[in-house]
Amino acid sequence: YRSKHRKHIAAVASLVCKHIQAQQTGVLNAKNNNRNIDLIVWPELAVHEKDLDILIALSRKTSAIIFSGLTFIKQPEIPGPNNCAIWIVPSRKNSEQKELMMYQGKKNMMADELGKVVPWRPYQLMLELVHPQFPNKPGFILTGSICYDATDIALSADLRDKSNAYVISALNQDVNT
Repeated sequence: YRSKHRKHIAAVASLVCKHIQAQQTGVLNAKNNNRNIDLIVWPELAVHEKDLDILIALSRKTSAIIFSGLTFIKQPEIPGPNNCAIWIVPSRKNSEQKELMMYQGKKNMMADELGKVVPWRPYQLMLELVHPQFPNKPGFILTGSICYDATDIALSADLRDKSNAYVISALNQDVNT
């Protein structure tokens, strides 16, 4: 199953690149070589941690930030599997720096996860994207949650005046895609 799943993740990543290319057909000229894709969101529980290389390659190719749900993972400091997402932030162009990769944990479990998955959200990640032409101005602040954490009223209230965008990676069983 792992090889089948890896092929699927690679095929979806390839489809994203082809979609970007199709959108650009006839739109770009020599002066405007911008990909216009800033953020790619994958669903909750979508990607196995051994397939992160595919998402890293996708981030490098598109220069987009990726927020993706990971399959249940075991972290050393947690006594059982947990449900978390990963942020992949590409390095600046023409930089030797590697992309930043940070976990976003999930605290509020779905009914199927209760007693099987360990809640883990020791922090709420906030990404500040500072525009290079305005380095002394406040940047655009992006944050996210996994599925049921988005229903946490206290979290939503805390983030209301602190972020410009709230991204939710969810495994929504009412949606077919």
